[in-house]
Amino acid sequence: MEIIETAVLGGTFDPIHQGHIALAYDILERELAQEVMFVPSARPPHKSEKKISPSADRLAMLELAVKDEDRFLVSDYEIENNYRESYTIHTLTALRTAMPSRRFKLVIGMDNLAIFHTWYKYADIIKNYPIITYGRPGVKKQFQFNLIEHFAGRQVENLMSGIIDDGPQNNISSSEIRKGIAKGNVNKNLVIPEVMEYVKDKGLYCESN
Repeated sequence: MEIIETAVLGGTFDPIHQGHIALAYDILERELAQEVMFVPSARPPHKSEKKISPSADRLAMLELAVKDEDRFLVSDYEIENNYRESYTIHTLTALRTAMPSRRFKLVIGMDNLAIFHTWYKYADIIKNYPIITYGRPGVKKQFQFNLIEHFAGRQVENLMSGIIDDGPQNNISSSEIRKGIAKGNVNKNLVIPEVMEYVKDKGLYCESN
């Protein structure tokens, strides 16, 4: 059975933007994976107090954004199966069980790596799923000392080996995009055109909402 390397990129995607797409293409170009699977969160534990758009809208925007790229997939697992909080280990385990021909890797940002020791069953994630971390130039060595404080030696090695510190700099903020749309002055280059049309049609991110 042929094994397909699949990178899992999770988030609220509220909305998905060009920074997410650039990151996904970078993963493919580096041959870190053969495909990228976007997994929109139902209710991320770290954003439980924040208002996010309905799951159906975030899922629809994702599907519009990736429709022309066969190597981009969208999974609705968390939306369909997690009614309270979405835990990454549950998602990865379910995906691996449902799709045994794929070898899943987890993609996170350096901000999440800094708090990774607080994630639910983080040791199981490190043990069973390679982790790709996108950071900023010059921070890799600094993070090695931070990781030593929270992880065992082999865990530190695994996490360090997955850090990409020369990737695309994703300085795009979904929250800033939402604010810009509400005020009518968003930079349209930051959002996929089909997604922007969906936002307008649905009236998302209006100040009245």
